[in-house]
Amino acid sequence: MPKSPGRRTRKDPRRAPRRTTSQLDPDDLRHNVAVLRAVDAAEARGDAAAALDLMTAPVKGPSDRVFWRPWRTRHLSQMVTLGPILPRWATSRWIVGQALQCLDASSRNRGLRALEVAIETRGGPGTLRGVDEADARCKVIDHDWVYRQVHLYELGGLDHYVRRVASPDLVVGADRMHDWARTPMGGFRLVSETGRTASWARLDTGEEIEALNLGSGLLLDVGECAIGRLVPISDGVMFESAPLPVPEIVAEQVASDPGGWIDAVKRGCRQFRGTDAELMTSGLHDFALLTDVPEVLWRALARGVVGLPQSGAGSQGSTDLRHDAARLVRVALDLIDEGSFLVDQLPCVAAALVEPGVSDHLLGSLGPGDVSALTRLSEAVTAPASDICLWMARDLRQSA
Repeated sequence: MPKSPGRRTRKDPRRAPRRTTSQLDPDDLRHNVAVLRAVDAAEARGDAAAALDLMTAPVKGPSDRVFWRPWRTRHLSQMVTLGPILPRWATSRWIVGQALQCLDASSRNRGLRALEVAIETRGGPGTLRGVDEADARCKVIDHDWVYRQVHLYELGGLDHYVRRVASPDLVVGADRMHDWARTPMGGFRLVSETGRTASWARLDTGEEIEALNLGSGLLLDVGECAIGRLVPISDGVMFESAPLPVPEIVAEQVASDPGGWIDAVKRGCRQFRGTDAELMTSGLHDFALLTDVPEVLWRALARGVVGLPQSGAGSQGSTDLRHDAARLVRVALDLIDEGSFLVDQLPCVAAALVEPGVSDHLLGSLGPGDVSALTRLSEAVTAPASDICLWMARDLRQSA
């Protein structure tokens, strides 16, 4: 096992390549497209390190914006640095993300159709927000829950990618990938939560199911409802991505007619627009690899916005993501022995722990006296965050 997560040194791909906005020379454009396709190919064969290395090279032409999507580089960094401890479902989620960005001819047509459905479902073009039309449509592609579901499942994007694009070795290393592609939509009610699991009641049968808790119920109170795809994994079930909170009537309609979920959401968007129960199909959805907690929420918690005291870890006024993550984990360690850390806050701590480079950033502020708290925190959060706690505890014992 590596000494600790994040110890592999490499340039940060979020700082090097840039997206061009001015007219590109045709040769530069061909070069950039070739690099993009090479990265796609590396991911499709399961070589996260090669993809990340390719993404550190500068693209050609004038630059004033980040070329690579930041969450793509984050996911690759997590696959590389946390590889030895990642559960197989992480590879499944990696494949799901690849399927969404596939550039072959059928996937392009699928994406255009999914875009039309997502825009119509939320209420038409008038509901879009962006600096211009292109930016508004890109926001739908990147952050809209309906777009993602339609592209991957209703239009077969995930099944196509698994059968025709991804390498057999990559699929074999994933967790029941073919079953994920065939999982229907469902309606669920949140029953209870621990730091590691959440219990959901199926609205069609009443059956109560215990699922892996990556923060899938963070936007819900107990008793509230959501729709999503509860997929099988080697040791149970999990949501393939965070479910969509919806009013009970919408969840019941989806539960009774899974194939008609788009129409149910469309009706719900119109019925509840402007109310406290308004459906948020876009805006809070990160579709992260190792957590279902939106970044904006765990960072708000780290800054004391929603009830936690501030900590000395990191720079108090810093906007750096790793500082926020380290601050949140430091507070959790201070509170975990007191038993005063709330259960629904633990997925936020897990989300902070899996951010690339956070463990190394945090270790400088920890000492041997924190080993006990790290061990207790490891028992309260899901993997791989639990393993990162144990990594740090081991490093502190060895350095004592």
